[in-house]
Amino acid sequence: MKIFNTTNFILRHPLGSKNRIRSIIRFISWQIRSRLSNDYQALNWVNASKLLVKRGDNGLTGNIYVGLHEFQDMGFLLHYLRAKDVFVDVGANAGSFTVLASKVVGSKTIAIEPIPETFKRLESNILINNISKKVKALNMGLGHAQGVLKFTSNLDCMNHVIHDSDKKIEKFKPVSVNVDTLDSVTTDQEISLIKIDVEGFELSVLHGANKVLNSSSLKAVIMEINSSTSLYGHQYYEALMMMKKYSFTCYRYSPLDRMLISINNSDELDGNVIFVKDLQFVQNRLKESIKFNVNGVTF
Repeated sequence: MKIFNTTNFILRHPLGSKNRIRSIIRFISWQIRSRLSNDYQALNWVNASKLLVKRGDNGLTGNIYVGLHEFQDMGFLLHYLRAKDVFVDVGANAGSFTVLASKVVGSKTIAIEPIPETFKRLESNILINNISKKVKALNMGLGHAQGVLKFTSNLDCMNHVIHDSDKKIEKFKPVSVNVDTLDSVTTDQEISLIKIDVEGFELSVLHGANKVLNSSSLKAVIMEINSSTSLYGHQYYEALMMMKKYSFTCYRYSPLDRMLISINNSDELDGNVIFVKDLQFVQNRLKESIKFNVNGVTF
């Protein structure tokens, strides 16, 4: 079943579908390599960047097979960011977005990852790409105020703030993590783009980001929107309403033709959404970006 799901992902992916044989070969090659060694392996990625990956890294292996696992969001980042910009990666995990921003584009990045073991992975990917001078990595969480929260630590890219519905929490190997606000960690910096992936805790992060969301430099936010917000006593539309208050509108992005597609139906708001303020400015940036070649596809 897992092989079927992975093959289906490859064949349906915009980059995988355009180069199916190459992507399937990458998949088979990785299955062999990852079984020959349990150690992390440094794999070549986009434009001379590298990723440290080992078997079972669900959040990274898609990048091996098709080039960019989260194509619309990663493609948006590549087309939108410039070397002079500052990117904030909230819920950085092992650092794939951070590597794209600071190694491939050359932007400065504030990378925030709460889980200690995952943070070590983030630091390793920063070091192997020689971007330590461009990245400020913070081992902490974000919320509406300073404090301490308990997080799961053994769910790979699905780690999250522990909530009331998490039964027998010890099985999740909980860790206590210091938490601050997004406004606090971005003080006096002009932020151009933020990615927020915090498994349902988005609204709390937004409540601590009044200053940065209201800033003139911030024109786009990539944020995960789904029903998991209900686990923390909220509904997903509350995050949408908050973003609307700061003049952000919902879009999806098609990197192959560089088009922002307006989201008008709430049924389409499941997964990562690109929130845009100042549509003309963002569209101009996207159109003027250099081209990238990933998995044999130029976009």
